[in-house]
Amino acid sequence: MEGWDKGTKSVVSEIPLLSTRAGPRDDDVCWQRLKEEYHALIAYMSVNKSKDNDRFRIFAANPEGTRWEGMCWYVYNLRHYEFPSSSTSPSPTPMSPPRSSSPPSKARPTR
Repeated sequence: MEGWDKGTKSVVSEIPLLSTRAGPRDDDVCWQRLKEEYHALIAYMSVNKSKDNDRFRIFAANPEGTRWEGMCWYVYNLRHYEFPSSSTSPSPTPMSPPRSSSPPSKARPTR
């Protein structure tokens, strides 16, 4: 966390750390890891909401928790933009990063 600004450090310190090293291939332990991921996401979204920095909704798109979908938004020049977002966890998770996608061409003003 060296080199991070104080705001980032304060947000990260409020999110529980993941301690289980497991991926979708680890039958018994992967559910514990998924629970930790849910707790971290809920804490992160709560922190964002309390600081009026709420910009996305995300949910697991499959029961295994390897595919996540949601909606992101931002405001620019008093126009509200929304776009879909998705993320896939590869098999060797947590050793490899998730694959994220968000098609920029679908970001359109909504209000």
